[in-house]
Amino acid sequence: MRERQAKSSVYGDGRLPVGLEKPAAGDPDGQWKDYKRCKIEALAARGYQVHCHSATNHWLQLGAPRIAWSNDPWIRADVKFYFVHSEHGVSGGRISKLRIETLEDRGVGGFAPGETLFDFERGLHLDRLIENSRAKKLYDDIIEELN
Repeated sequence: MRERQAKSSVYGDGRLPVGLEKPAAGDPDGQWKDYKRCKIEALAARGYQVHCHSATNHWLQLGAPRIAWSNDPWIRADVKFYFVHSEHGVSGGRISKLRIETLEDRGVGGFAPGETLFDFERGLHLDRLIENSRAKKLYDDIIEELN
């Protein structure tokens, strides 16, 4: 019964009803898992590859789709976000850490880190999003869905 209540507390688009931004006492992960699942599904529906290590941690990794015939690099974002807003988050929101970078395709050898285009960790350290429209779109989508 407790699990059903936690699931029904998240709207279909991932928004939480007012007053349910904090996990319920005694069930700290139930609502978080559902909330995070909704956010993952929303970002995947936008065409991003989304990876998370576990349902209970606060990290997501997103990959921006690459056009096969272009020379554009792969773009990856690492995001740490929470259930509640914070004065240390991006624009006072839920995202406490956000790093967007390019990846160089090494062929059979996989990928290697390229250029960092955006770095926020409890404060803005680097913002070069103006240089890459795909990275800027990824940033905008992350902010809209997670912040």
